[in-house]
Amino acid sequence: LLSLVQAKTLVIDDPQGCAGSDCASPFKKWKVYGLAIAKLMISCGLIYWIVQRANVVEIMGSLQQANMPLLLGAFCMNFIGYVLSVSRWHMLLKVQGVLISRFYLLQSFMVAFFFNNLLPSTFGGDAIRAYDCWKIGGSKVKAVVTVFADRFLGLVALTLLVWSGITLSWESTKELPLFPLWIVGSTVGAVGVCWLVFSPVNKSNRTLSISDSHIWWKPLRVVQKVCDTFRIFKDQKKVLGKALGISVALQVNVIVYYYFVAQSLHFQIPLHSFFFFIPVVLFMMMIPVTINGIGIRENAFAYFLSMFGVSTSEALAFSWLTYGFILLQGVLGGIVYILRR
Repeated sequence: LLSLVQAKTLVIDDPQGCAGSDCASPFKKWKVYGLAIAKLMISCGLIYWIVQRANVVEIMGSLQQANMPLLLGAFCMNFIGYVLSVSRWHMLLKVQGVLISRFYLLQSFMVAFFFNNLLPSTFGGDAIRAYDCWKIGGSKVKAVVTVFADRFLGLVALTLLVWSGITLSWESTKELPLFPLWIVGSTVGAVGVCWLVFSPVNKSNRTLSISDSHIWWKPLRVVQKVCDTFRIFKDQKKVLGKALGISVALQVNVIVYYYFVAQSLHFQIPLHSFFFFIPVVLFMMMIPVTINGIGIRENAFAYFLSMFGVSTSEALAFSWLTYGFILLQGVLGGIVYILRR
């Protein structure tokens, strides 16, 4: 979310972007390189740590015994996700008077998926989507704001599913450290993000203007950016509700996808348990301390799957199989990128 706010500020508030001398300074360049190297080192360290606890022979054995029809069904569910994502994006553009065909948006979405895997950043694909909307005739502000709102609604749905997952898997979640904090945090998060999206804009702005403390200034600026974004949709609460419904359906589709992959590896884990730990893992992968979540993904799945008797080697097979599907989708997006004009 912070990265999206940064991108939105760069494109809208600073139209010249990195054309200024400050962005081109050697310090800025080395800062970017240093962050990328640090992320790479953290990813390698986490991968090394988890692989040391696994057995490579068991990993390969788990992959070889996978049920191929279930794997094929799981992979096909990604295309259902494409349809839902494009429908939500198209809806948010349409209410702003930007009419773009769903087929064009599908191409852009697939290309964005390619760049999400290619670039060591958290908003590379979103920048591509915003650029495509602007290029075909939409204004720069509407293009960026729509992508921002689209992504934020996905985070809202994910937060709601974390809360529902804790409710459905109450016994399993009690094994988590600091369990009461999970309950309080997920509840506050679910209520807070819904309030930001659906509360009256004037009321939100009055609340934000109460504090002028330097300690809370940056977090308040992030929240203010979110409120500014949804001000454009202030008369479209019904559309936002529909978009949120699509977001929930999209996240459910993602969870069922992971469930199918687990079933293909013969994991004996009930479906409702996936509604708890999959959203949590997805949130953890958003933390921008590794390259595209590599390292965090493997360790998180190893931790949560161990609650259901899955070994570290089997968890790594599950993690790498799902990541392999992500890379395959990126390859498909790369092909679209090459073929489209």
